[in-house]
Amino acid sequence: MKKYILTIALALATGTAIKAQEPAKAKVFGGSGQYRTWSVGANAGVLSPVVFLGGSNDFSNWNADLGYGLSIRKQLAPSFSLNANLLRGDVSGNNEEAPGRIQDGLRDFSTEIGYAADIRGEATVFVLDFLKRDKALSFNLSAGFGLMGYAPKVTAADNRISDYKGKAGDEGNNEYVKELYMPIGAGVRFKVSELVNFNLSYSMHYMDGDNLDGIYKGGKDKFSYGSAGLEFLLGSRNKPAMGWNNPWSSLYDELKDSSLRNDVEALQKRVNNIETDMEKLKA
Repeated sequence: MKKYILTIALALATGTAIKAQEPAKAKVFGGSGQYRTWSVGANAGVLSPVVFLGGSNDFSNWNADLGYGLSIRKQLAPSFSLNANLLRGDVSGNNEEAPGRIQDGLRDFSTEIGYAADIRGEATVFVLDFLKRDKALSFNLSAGFGLMGYAPKVTAADNRISDYKGKAGDEGNNEYVKELYMPIGAGVRFKVSELVNFNLSYSMHYMDGDNLDGIYKGGKDKFSYGSAGLEFLLGSRNKPAMGWNNPWSSLYDELKDSSLRNDVEALQKRVNNIETDMEKLKA
């Protein structure tokens, strides 16, 4: 008998533990407090002084350089969030296939991006399996506004180097050149678990300056960043993530919930009883 009781107790404890790890179901009108809405992430990828949409560039060739960054995301609605991003890395290019330009004095450049910090609004435009209970993959578009500090280094045809590091600014005593920029991006988010997302993204950064490569040729410079990274959701494990919540399924579940139907039927019976009592009083 003791063995049977111990076995039953262990089974109940195991079931309770498993159930406790599952996030509670959210109510459609339960408020944002029932969700996890904050997350932090880290990413790494490729920086280049060109963008997918094309446009003119000051150097004929571009290089693929390492970039890395951090992010903080606040989910404001199931399909919209605000993201704070910080990016570092290098962009570079050369004129190896443009000897005429080398004769004009431009061999190559390498620019250190000390920081590129921005705030973006991100909208979910498509979700795979949207009508099912759990969303597992989403496609997103984002746009925002930011400030970056960078230090170009240009090598001339005669191998003379012009380095802006520590010589930027009107008085020539700043570490970096500072310019505003506008990031526009697209990405895919995969749900790995209730606590972790895997992100793939590509963003184009349009600058308010023309010296990312250390020279002025007219027009505005630009660069792109393609990355992969992990995102970690913060908050209680007992709460679902708002970004993966499907409000249509939640609404359907609430309307289909048998306990809700029972409450409505019980209320209807009470109303019928009151009406019956009123008729008896009238008689």
